[in-house]
Amino acid sequence: MKPSFKKCALALILANYFLTVPQSLSQIDAQERQDLSPVTQFSSEQASQPTSERSSQSDSSSQQEDPNKDLPEIKLEKPETLLTALYHDQARVVMNVALIDGRDNGQPKGRTLVTIKDGDMRYLHQTDSHALPFTAMMKLSDGKVAAAWQAVEDLMGFAKQVANSQAEAVKDTALDKLAHLDESKTATLKDKFVALDSTEQAQTSYEISQDWQAFYQAVLTDWLASQPQPSKKDNQVLSYELSDEAGKQLTAIMKKHQADFPRLKETFDLFTDDYDGTISLDYANKKISVGLIQGKVALEYHLDLKAASLTEPTGDAVLSQAQFNEVLGADWFQGLIQLEKLIN
Repeated sequence: MKPSFKKCALALILANYFLTVPQSLSQIDAQERQDLSPVTQFSSEQASQPTSERSSQSDSSSQQEDPNKDLPEIKLEKPETLLTALYHDQARVVMNVALIDGRDNGQPKGRTLVTIKDGDMRYLHQTDSHALPFTAMMKLSDGKVAAAWQAVEDLMGFAKQVANSQAEAVKDTALDKLAHLDESKTATLKDKFVALDSTEQAQTSYEISQDWQAFYQAVLTDWLASQPQPSKKDNQVLSYELSDEAGKQLTAIMKKHQADFPRLKETFDLFTDDYDGTISLDYANKKISVGLIQGKVALEYHLDLKAASLTEPTGDAVLSQAQFNEVLGADWFQGLIQLEKLIN
């Protein structure tokens, strides 16, 4: 019996919830990929450098000036200085949020969100076990997404992944066409970005990323103000175990701020008891990690300073959605809408 398209699509999304790194984020060494990924205890997403970032780096990158050099000084004896630097408006940072829900005793469900920040440019990769992944480059203006692009390389990578996993389900669709593009069309689309007609989805994803950033900034600021004592000191890494009273204290702080972020309520509602887990302040790598767990639900947050460089796609590197569809010979974006409807 031929499986339904809906079941195939849903099975694909669930099976690939821990989605592969976007193709345009693949140019980085293994150690940095690990540095940018959530804590290995609940490891999910990996992130690295976008396509537009490659041209700004070379073999002599170690000789380039550190774009984060003018940030406030970080002092080991003053943990709050790590927050001040990481949350500075001019800081180039990578944020990683991952929610893993294993309550169904089957394939884990959840969401991941990775953002790279460079001035008014953002690169965002978002996955949800109940939706299609979304990856985009964004340019901000007055706190709003003014323009958004998707790297064709990312779209092609996703198409190939789906086509390899569910060939029959996506046969003769736009997704199938992109996965099996001929050499001439592949050459035409090489290193291209598609300018999105609408910035609505990008805006929504950006706002969620901002909420997570602001929420953890408020929580960690209050938490450090309580002068917690580290459970472990390892060179320039301070670790704090969040069990018993420490867990209750952090839970109270988090609950105090949760009401200010209604867009995150669905995640907060999964945690009904006190949090348990670990907070790590890594001064050597200028990174904060928060891993929380309650039963079979885990939430991770990572923020670290990276000399990321994002370049706005311009000129011949940019195609409109109509131009992309013309090269493809199918309406890619309408195909995604139909797939999304089937999943939901």
